[in-house]
Amino acid sequence: MKRAALVIASLALAACTADVYTPRPKLEPHPLDPTNPENPAAPGVKKVTIPIADARAQVPAAEALAFARSVAPMLVGRALTPAERSELDAGGAVALRTMLERWVEEPAFAETARDFISVKLKASGASANLDGSLPGNLAAYLVKNKRPHAELITSPVCRDRMGTAIACDSGAPFGAGVLTTRVFLANNAGRFNLKRARTVLMTFACSDYPLTQALQPSLQRAQLIELFQNDKPPDGTSGAFGNGHACYTCHSQFGAHAQPFVKFDSDGRWQADATGLQLPGGEQGRSTGKLFTSHMADEAAAKSEASQYFGQPVADLAGEAKVLSEHPLYLECAVRSVFGYVLSLSGSEANALPYDVISEIVSEAKSREPEPSFARLVVEAFSHPSVVAAKRSP
Repeated sequence: MKRAALVIASLALAACTADVYTPRPKLEPHPLDPTNPENPAAPGVKKVTIPIADARAQVPAAEALAFARSVAPMLVGRALTPAERSELDAGGAVALRTMLERWVEEPAFAETARDFISVKLKASGASANLDGSLPGNLAAYLVKNKRPHAELITSPVCRDRMGTAIACDSGAPFGAGVLTTRVFLANNAGRFNLKRARTVLMTFACSDYPLTQALQPSLQRAQLIELFQNDKPPDGTSGAFGNGHACYTCHSQFGAHAQPFVKFDSDGRWQADATGLQLPGGEQGRSTGKLFTSHMADEAAAKSEASQYFGQPVADLAGEAKVLSEHPLYLECAVRSVFGYVLSLSGSEANALPYDVISEIVSEAKSREPEPSFARLVVEAFSHPSVVAAKRSP
């Protein structure tokens, strides 16, 4: 029987769905790697649980109504109808869950998905050079067609405004959903492809470097160019790139995640002849033309898109996206992110929501859809009793 974890970080939410509620001390933002012993799901963290259905039934109707009023404008772009208010008065959080199932079928919810992804990726509109609508188009299409949320980064094609399949505009011989749109690639272009790698990790795994070795094994020092083989230059200076400190610690992981971007130039176009080699006399991290330098010392490895992501070998960016989409962090991050978007939580607040609650929401979604859609994640997230009855900290 599924049980509701009746603990939410006081930093963002505090649950009150049962008489046996036990508050948790304020949490600092934490790495979301489930193997991290400081994760709120780790053994020794006290929590009080009761069955989800029982906890949902215990939420006072007034609290369910107040919660629904606050989220309806963001989820479906409107206020509650008189009939919906009456339904919530009578059925509380149990009625809210049924209502959410209806809401995600409304056309406005697909537009919410479009806006959510557009905001997350800072992509919208169109110019003479970039089509910023492609990420939002794909998100809306996936919702309308009840497709798995994983396809946001694994779809082999993009979509136009009407949902018709089109090639993603980077020109790559493969597709990786929004990751192979020029607006994403161009907006996140930077030396050594660091910004692209970090944006993917922060946006779709809600994590940042350095990662634990269990999650992302480091590349060997000998695999990297000399600049990143040491944590600090031998002469004790700050070095020629960045701050010069902890170079190997972070870049031994950065390098693995950045490598699949090696053939994408600063305009977001895929270039088959990219070498990944440093431009002689050029700024550190810049290769020929509009391309960026690889972390790899070996010339063959430098020009190859092959790498490893979360310890698994990948052939290119599509492979990286597949590994990421199949990792638990991907759906957990989607839930955190939609909470942040709808409830106006900061990134640190969303990332500090307890792993127990987030994991339970994902588990509920997967019990109904093995490959959950965005709509399924939203229904389970916004009907979870700990969330419905939560109070924002002052």
